[in-house]
This record gives sequence, structure tokens and C-alpha cells, in this order.
Amino acid sequence: LFRSVEFAKPEEVEKALQLDRQELNGKAALVSQYGKKTAAKPRYPVQLSRTTVFVSNLKFSATKEELKELFETHGSVKEVRKTLDGQGRPRGFAYVEFEEVKSAQAAIRNVDGLLFKGRPLSVALSNPPASTGSRRAGERGRGRGK
Repeated sequence: LFRSVEFAKPEEVEKALQLDRQELNGKAALVSQYGKKTAAKPRYPVQLSRTTVFVSNLKFSATKEELKELFETHGSVKEVRKTLDGQGRPRGFAYVEFEEVKSAQAAIRNVDGLLFKGRPLSVALSNPPASTGSRRAGERGRGRGK
């Protein structure tokens, strides 16, 4: 579902943009500025981060608060980001950003393979795949290499 909103003041636009990818009525809201001709700046790093870990094999019922509690035993957690699909449903993985590199390293050593809510977690440094720039936002491949 697509909606367009016009704001009277630039600061209202900035405030609305902060809601990008936040849950709204049980779904992930995608918020972007229409008509801007500049290249979009990614909201989160798209390269290897030494302070952010990628956590997979999460049970869908796992909450941000539970993840923060689990990972805080290894250092100060700056942010926990659970990923949602376009319908607002959990995708089974999250990113945990620490204040310090040593905390992320400790989390990898101690939480990788740990049973959490009955599932063994996989924890590694966050290293998003490189973007080739060949697709526009929202485009999907046809699968099977076609």
C-alpha cells in the first residue's frame, strides 16, 4: 500500500524519515523522500562492521528486549535490529550493534551455537553482501539464474 504525505516544514520531513523500517500496525513501514534526485544513503552500514554481529536461526517469537538481554552479558549494546519482511513478519535474523569491538568478539565466541528458545544461534560479524547496483530498489531476480 502506497501513501504520499506533504509536510510544511523540513524538520517534519526529517522526523518522518526516522520512522523508516519501524513497525506500524504490525507491518514494516518503508519511508522515503519522494523526488530527491541524489543517491539514497543507506540507513545502516553496508560493509563489514567490527562492532555489529549478524544473528541467525532466531525463533520468530524472539523479541528485541530478549536479544538485548542475552547479548548485554558480553558488553554494552548500542542497538538491536530485528528484520521484518514486507508484511511485518519476522525473518528469523537480527543485527546486534555493540559499543566496542571487544564486546562483539566476545559475543561471537560465547553465543555462536548457544541454544536460545530451543534453537542454536549462529552469530558472526555483520558483513552485508556487496551491492552490484545493477538492480533498482524493489526489483527481484527471477531465480535459478534466469
